[in-house]
Amino acid sequence: MLKLLTMVLAMHSLSAFAADSSDGCGLANLVYDKKSMVGISTRSTIRGSYSGILDWTGTTSGKFGCAKHSIVKAEKRGLHFLNANIDAVLTDASTGRGEYLQGLARSLGCQDGVFSHFALEVQENFGDIFFPASDDQARAIRKIQDIIKSNKTLTNNCLSAV
Repeated sequence: MLKLLTMVLAMHSLSAFAADSSDGCGLANLVYDKKSMVGISTRSTIRGSYSGILDWTGTTSGKFGCAKHSIVKAEKRGLHFLNANIDAVLTDASTGRGEYLQGLARSLGCQDGVFSHFALEVQENFGDIFFPASDDQARAIRKIQDIIKSNKTLTNNCLSAV
């Protein structure tokens, strides 16, 4: 009975991996790319034999059929930074200075030379950016990007305006 239960659990966990699209890239997929339990097992064996040393280059650079993870994409860096540091950014944004606000500016591609301008714009628009929903970081990033796009100095010195 224990063996049967173990097999059922193992099959269930493998089927979960089969439905997971994150298994669909890397050097091992060039060797055997079929979406099946045999394919997953073969890729796992291949990856295990070199401990994924080569896959990290493909998964981070988009090679070997791997799509870049959305967090790594340039347009998502600001959102990721804000999600990770929301409380500190709120404090800094309300005062118009601070290392977390500068980190947010950098994550949006703003050059250090325009940080004081960025900080002033964020402070002046603090209520519109972060309220009524201070827990909606995606909305806050869109508002900040709108401010960057509407300001010539920031548009010319921040990559997120593109």
